[in-house]
Amino acid sequence: MQTAALHILLIDDIKTDIEEITNQLGQTIASQFSLTHFSDMRESVECIKSNHPEINVIVLDLGLLSDCSPQEIFSVVKNVAKQIPIIVITGKEEHDLAIFVMNAGAADNMTRGNFSNAHGKLGDAIEFSLVRSRILKDSRKLTTESENLREQLMSYIGGGYSYGV
Repeated sequence: MQTAALHILLIDDIKTDIEEITNQLGQTIASQFSLTHFSDMRESVECIKSNHPEINVIVLDLGLLSDCSPQEIFSVVKNVAKQIPIIVITGKEEHDLAIFVMNAGAADNMTRGNFSNAHGKLGDAIEFSLVRSRILKDSRKLTTESENLREQLMSYIGGGYSYGV
């Protein structure tokens, strides 16, 4: 059985990072993948909204040249990405920003410029975020099913079901 190709959306405007990320992914992700890249927020958001092709993970540089703050950039992408894992790229001196985005729902954080020094870390971050995302989705499904069963049980206990003769 062949698995579907992984589709990664890269939102970054630094040419050297784009090249390094592309190289790292090619060397470290074992599964087949495709990469879509945008340098600007508007195009990126439109791509996420259309979700065509289906995006499995987003790699987002918070240092985009934009009128928005890094926190706003993350919030905009997170709001349209719904349940798609987002791996954030921050600068070396942006520890507080990294903590903010992790608390706001980022799947992982990478430090800009460390791609070549941390061989395989980006590929690992992508694969781990996909596993966590699947586990969360399964957990939400089980929670919903459990709540539905609880409601049915409470209805039954309260006499909500009638049995015909």
